[in-house]
Amino acid sequence: MINSYQSKLSHPGLWGHEIKSQQIQPVQLTIANAKEYQQVLPEALAKLSQLSQLGQWIMLVGNATAQFKRQLATAGVNLNRVLMVHPKDQFDAIFATEQAMVSKNCSAVIAFTETLNQIDVKRMQRLNKSARCATFVFQGVSACSLLASNSTQMAVYSTAELH
Repeated sequence: MINSYQSKLSHPGLWGHEIKSQQIQPVQLTIANAKEYQQVLPEALAKLSQLSQLGQWIMLVGNATAQFKRQLATAGVNLNRVLMVHPKDQFDAIFATEQAMVSKNCSAVIAFTETLNQIDVKRMQRLNKSARCATFVFQGVSACSLLASNSTQMAVYSTAELH
């Protein structure tokens, strides 16, 4: 009698069965400042390359220079699978990043924002619990200034070469 009761509780049609049977994989949330950028970037590029080769969408929030796009392409990221968001201000950049984190459309988001306050960081950490994509947030500087400071390691390309 107990065995039949237990088998009824584990029936796939019951509420909550799917959550127990599926192994929910935690996703990555990386928030880095300008000093940490060079340490985090190779890992981010490798992850982005892997996801884009699987045909999944990647969202890039913020100002991306031609050099940064070239760096993505060099890492093997399919630029046809990159969605570009150009926010008008910090609020829109954070909002777009948070929406991408919980949407089912993107497998990864890389964002360049101004310095995040503690409330923004905590909110992103909470959202990460239900996130569906790997997230890399580079705060405090734009993609333009990060790449300019690293010009000795990268060649300078004109925007015409990327089109």
